[in-house]
Amino acid sequence: MVKNKPFIKLLRSPNRGYFFDVNRNEIISVRDEIYNYLEDVMLDLDEDASLETIKSVENLKQNGYLSSNKVKVFEHSYSKYINSFLNRGIRKVTLQLTQNCNFRCKYCSYTQNDVGQRLHSDKQMSFEIAKKGIDFLWEHSVDSKSVDIGFYGGEPLLNFKLIEQIIEYCEVKFDGKEHTYTMTTNGTLLSDEIIKVLSEYKINMTISLDGHKELNDKNRVFANSNKSTFDVIYSKIKYIRENYPEYLEKIGINMVIDPSNDFDTAMSLYNDLMFEGINIRSMIIDDINSSNKNVYAESFVYKQRYFDFLNCLSYLGKNVDDEKIYPYVKDGFTFFLKIRDLLSPTEKLPEKAAPAGTCIPAQDRLFITAEGNFIPCERVSEVSDAAIIGNVDTGFDMDKVYPILNLGKLTEDECRNCWAFNRCSLCFKHADDGKKLTGERKREFCGNVLNSTEKSLYLTIFLNEAVELYNI
Repeated sequence: MVKNKPFIKLLRSPNRGYFFDVNRNEIISVRDEIYNYLEDVMLDLDEDASLETIKSVENLKQNGYLSSNKVKVFEHSYSKYINSFLNRGIRKVTLQLTQNCNFRCKYCSYTQNDVGQRLHSDKQMSFEIAKKGIDFLWEHSVDSKSVDIGFYGGEPLLNFKLIEQIIEYCEVKFDGKEHTYTMTTNGTLLSDEIIKVLSEYKINMTISLDGHKELNDKNRVFANSNKSTFDVIYSKIKYIRENYPEYLEKIGINMVIDPSNDFDTAMSLYNDLMFEGINIRSMIIDDINSSNKNVYAESFVYKQRYFDFLNCLSYLGKNVDDEKIYPYVKDGFTFFLKIRDLLSPTEKLPEKAAPAGTCIPAQDRLFITAEGNFIPCERVSEVSDAAIIGNVDTGFDMDKVYPILNLGKLTEDECRNCWAFNRCSLCFKHADDGKKLTGERKREFCGNVLNSTEKSLYLTIFLNEAVELYNI
């Protein structure tokens, strides 16, 4: 076994071999002889290499490549400043106005009560708790140029009276400080009275709609009837377009995609003129805490790959009708480009660091439950003890915040030796087993990070070779 193995990830295209140097944060192309030698080293095989190959490898080492250096101390760089960030720099609170909903979406964490992430109930936030949450935002946002107040549920419009009370209070409280409002809703309870208020205060509204009628109504169902939810939402958007057209720019659609469907069918909402000018964001069903795991139809996978290729051609300036490439595909491509753009050469990994992925808990999206508990964000469990990091009466429990910021400590050995160390996207929800943070739970998702990071590296290689070797 070779001591001090280089900290690298080997990659190969149909044309040549490469290695991703973790310390230097670079992709390096090498001759086949060098690639084969490095492959033997990484596999603990006897290296049978020429003097020329050995000399080339030594030259790479002299230039700072192929180092075995790894992070020695695991600690997030913001650990010392977390108190300051949360005492002075909060930018947003999202208020859970109610735990009730007039929908029972089949993939919703509220509906799947066996998961235990959230439960449907008649519990509503009181104005007293909402006021405390807003006061907390005011007191802890001194360094934030602007703040946002979010309305969330359940279905927040079931408690519209509270929304009006909160807005009235905030308009006085934040007078002189830039502030905005956001809301996530299923859209079925929108009325002229409600729309008028939302439009007046320019509330950024995200409406959940999962495609056209057949697809949307498959998962998004009313709690007590078989009536189509799509028809109701469609009529509300049509009403806004006809009566409040200036408000359309504040409206977005959140489309959750079921990959068991045909790709074109799943994307059909993008082609409906009723949604022209409305930003449609889309994502695959989040099945992390679901008992029903996603199933991908072959037609979905193959068609997405086809559009991925078209997107690459468009990026390279080829004559491709860019308007026919679905925004879902473009967004995914942009995600991988962002990982690629992290390839800024460095000298070596620092002595002290933590895997990427964890944001500063609660700074950008503090979630306040109907009872007044603090949760890192609205995307995670609100019933797990690990997720409850304070409340409106006592403030933050920093003993709960620090472990979330330093999730890497749960899996130090694996993270220290992981070539995707600086591209990890795992956060609190990937480590929470429903009761506490565990390394066992976190390890379940490591493969996803490795796959997405490897795909990004290969995308980088493909784009580079397309220009260099094929003049595309």
